[in-house]
Amino acid sequence: MKPATNLVEAIHRFTPEPIEFGVGSTNEALYVHRPDDPLRKLRVNLLSSPGGTVKTLLAGHRGTGKSTELNRLAAEPEIQARFAVVRFSVRKSLEITDLDHVDLLFTMVARTFDALSSDGVMLGLREQTVRALEGWRSQVVERMEEVAKGTSGELSAGSEGLLGFFGKFEGRLRFERTTREVTRQVIQPRIGEFLGHVRDFFIDVQVALDVQNGKRLLVLIEDLDKLPDVDKAEALFSSKGPYLADPPARVVYTVPIALHYKNSFAQIVGQFGESTLVPNVRLVSQDDGRQRYQQGIDTMRSFVEHRMALSLIEEDALRESIELSGGLFQQLRRLIYAACHTAVARKAERLSQADVQEAASDLRAELERPLTREHISILHEVHATKQASAEGAALELLHNLRLMEYRNGERWCDVNPLLLPTLKRWKPEAAT
Repeated sequence: MKPATNLVEAIHRFTPEPIEFGVGSTNEALYVHRPDDPLRKLRVNLLSSPGGTVKTLLAGHRGTGKSTELNRLAAEPEIQARFAVVRFSVRKSLEITDLDHVDLLFTMVARTFDALSSDGVMLGLREQTVRALEGWRSQVVERMEEVAKGTSGELSAGSEGLLGFFGKFEGRLRFERTTREVTRQVIQPRIGEFLGHVRDFFIDVQVALDVQNGKRLLVLIEDLDKLPDVDKAEALFSSKGPYLADPPARVVYTVPIALHYKNSFAQIVGQFGESTLVPNVRLVSQDDGRQRYQQGIDTMRSFVEHRMALSLIEEDALRESIELSGGLFQQLRRLIYAACHTAVARKAERLSQADVQEAASDLRAELERPLTREHISILHEVHATKQASAEGAALELLHNLRLMEYRNGERWCDVNPLLLPTLKRWKPEAAT
């Protein structure tokens, strides 16, 4: 995929889509190497102990490139040689605003079954494992028929077997509240038994892999960092954490960065095994923001250059869009994407600084609208001190990108650069 040579093409280059790697990828050329290697710790841990079943919590702001880095990791020859990789997005597979550990465990089983079957792996599940899964299916179907008669016929046993059931059931689990409620009603009272079935399934899968290619199973679960609020994330990974940590396989869960600020986080890591962070790209060398970090700026510049010819954007406009990005690829993408629409509408051939500023104004309005007076006071305090507390309102701002955490040596925080004009307009005394 070549960089765009006009602004209409550029709109398509900045449309959100994950970067894929390896054979068949159409957009691998868009990838930009970062000054750091955010997954180096995870890579070392995987390759040094491929047979382990440690779970990794991968944190970072939305838009730091976690999914892209995971896609790249999964396509690396060393990882491919040692692991059978199963990937799925919670946001695309489940209802993320109504997510339960039962839903997630079921989807892990379903996606693993589907992915390995599609790759030609003869799973060879033990008869007792198949019976257990089919028994669970029968219980769910029977209970659904009691709740809503005539709605469960397509889920009954058929020529497609378990694979067909998983495929049909997953869609219903995502779009139908009744299906989610019934599934939880069936499983939750016998959660220990269900976990045993899940454990047996993954043991059988690993035995099949050992026999056929000697690989270990690696499951990558994306978009859990997009849970609607950090309290839901804490409930999922703290009180229900032992369930998610139970399957005997290597699993990577993405999590919100705000979860790191919770008192329970040390306990959560203890249950799962390890955590790692994908930080924003560094744009300054000091936490006072006075000294520019040229490597980080060049990285963000390359992000734009890989997608469109730099002749399509004025230098001042490019510089301002990078500064406003806060080191988030997603925020930079949205700024350029919106600016391209503005420029095309006025029949311009290049993005101007005014185009970027108009795009920034629109994105700023999105961030401003939900702010309360308490939020404004917190934003002023963090901007002055460069530190965010672990209190509820501050975590809400961190989770929803009103505040950002940076790693330039020591950890520090500041207001999303898009909101700095907001602080000038709304003084702290006016917010109290």
